[in-house]
Amino acid sequence: MSSGVPQVGLLSACNHQQVPFAYKMYSRVDDLGWKQSNAFKEAFSVDVTIEFFGVGDTVVSVGLIPHRLPFTTSNKIVRTLRHAVSLDERRAKFKANLWNCPTAKEATLGVEGQKPDAPQKSKVKSNSLNNKVEAREEDVGGGSVENGTPNILARISLRWMIRECFKAETGIMFVSDSLREVGLDPGSLYPYVLPRPPSLSAQSATIQLMASATPAHQQVGSVGTLVDIHVSEEEHELRDALSPIYDQLSLSWLWWSLELLPMKQRFQKSDNSWGSYMGANLGRGRFIPRQKKGAIKVHRSVKLRMDAQYPDGTKYKPQASFDTALAMGNLRWVD
Repeated sequence: MSSGVPQVGLLSACNHQQVPFAYKMYSRVDDLGWKQSNAFKEAFSVDVTIEFFGVGDTVVSVGLIPHRLPFTTSNKIVRTLRHAVSLDERRAKFKANLWNCPTAKEATLGVEGQKPDAPQKSKVKSNSLNNKVEAREEDVGGGSVENGTPNILARISLRWMIRECFKAETGIMFVSDSLREVGLDPGSLYPYVLPRPPSLSAQSATIQLMASATPAHQQVGSVGTLVDIHVSEEEHELRDALSPIYDQLSLSWLWWSLELLPMKQRFQKSDNSWGSYMGANLGRGRFIPRQKKGAIKVHRSVKLRMDAQYPDGTKYKPQASFDTALAMGNLRWVD
């Protein structure tokens, strides 16, 4: 939805009859489509900015023939972007759809629509951050487990996203009890976002496996107490970081049929232009770009999981390698 706003604007209330026409114009990426959408925006829509855009692990997974809509990976009207990216998703059709810099042509597209009546903030200056977290795609979003499971990997990215929302001073209001349910202390977020204490030690902790994961009503935290809302965020973080990763390539052999097919993959070059290549994925982990040129931000819960061990004594290693960034001093643990 947010990707269509720069092109066709925001329709006024009760003008739902125009939605099909707006989408038809938005989905056209040729010159005629842009002319039509510009005219539509000037006639029917208002200019708005998106204050905060927080997304989980976004992927390119629809269809065997790639098809992309405009502004799904870059958007000049978003003030603050926060993106939680999985380190352990490795399926061919679930490559990360990262937030990118707009090309020179994309930056000049579009026109202004009608001005809203409400006062607006100053000119948009985008602030984007792609943060890497352990887990695969459904683990980041929480779709791998039953509703009500107390400790899951998805809670880590959710807490990080909520904290970033408060840091951006968006003014979004949350229900305090709901924040506590996901392991957050409202007093640490408002009126000021307080610095986080150091992580707990995971040196003697054990990572849970899929087959041995304890049912939700019996699940016990790493220190032997029932999971509840009265423990610290750091304890919640440790318990969540030790939760199972649900690797679909291990759970269902049907996914491997796509791993053997050559598929086209796109990547953005240093000059913001795009390149592509063809190849079979074969279950390989994701590629983390630009490790030599800037800081790679990885959530500190990944280090917790790396410090712990599996029941057989082996260590966790993310499927997506950031060894280059680590060797060059470009790795940043964030909270």
